[in-house]
Amino acid sequence: MSNDASDDPTFTPEEEAFIQAEIARAMKPYLGVAPPQLLATMRATLEEQMRTHPVMLGMMKQLVARKPVDRSGDVPNEAVPPDAKAGGEDER
Repeated sequence: MSNDASDDPTFTPEEEAFIQAEIARAMKPYLGVAPPQLLATMRATLEEQMRTHPVMLGMMKQLVARKPVDRSGDVPNEAVPPDAKAGGEDER
């Protein structure tokens, strides 16, 4: 029962680690208490939802640490015409 929210099922190593850590954290209270079949069902359901649900995917993208930017560069801004002068002052 997938929501098919993501066209790209691949995850970065950081996202994959996040998914596994959150599943382990969510299941911890049930280990040794719930029967193995229930634990397997819980794990499968959690994994499917974390990989496909649009809200979870959005939260994961915000929460997973990203590699630091190693360089900077110009990024086009559609709101500013390419020939606009920098500095904000009128030329006289």
